Amino acid sequence: MIRRMTPRHRDERGFTSVWVLGLTMMILVMGIAVFDAWNVYATQRKLTAQADAAAAAGAQGVDVGEFESTNGMVLVLAADDVTTLASKRLSADLGAGKVDTGNAATPTADKAAATIIVADDSKSVTVTLSRKVNFTIFAILGKDSQTVTASATAAPQLR
Repeated sequence: MIRRMTPRHRDERGFTSVWVLGLTMMILVMGIAVFDAWNVYATQRKLTAQADAAAAAGAQGVDVGEFESTNGMVLVLAADDVTTLASKRLSADLGAGKVDTGNAATPTADKAAATIIVADDSKSVTVTLSRKVNFTIFAILGKDSQTVTASATAAPQLR
């Protein structure tokens, strides 16, 4: 015997399709959100590595005159040499024109902002990098971008 569909069952036709479509959309949105979060994480790691390398390069800018006058007992940094060495390393890592150094530098998605500071006692250098990361799905929710910052400090050492 064949049962006829009651009006109640006729109203539920297509519900599975709507449910699967909604679930697919949720998975897609969550995947894009994970992509946005991963992009911030990857940018943070990259900036940290670049700041480490630039600080290490800057720490090689030892004031040779001071070093020789103290018979190799004092290692201090020459601020101009430090800035030049660290800037060259950043340009090599990020590409020419992809880094803006100075205190008034503003990070963008295309350009990192870098601050290179020699400590008051001239014994260490700190490099701070910032870059803006643009979002895709978070932009719909009102968060267009996030500024990621990484910092590294290095000092010269005798070997």
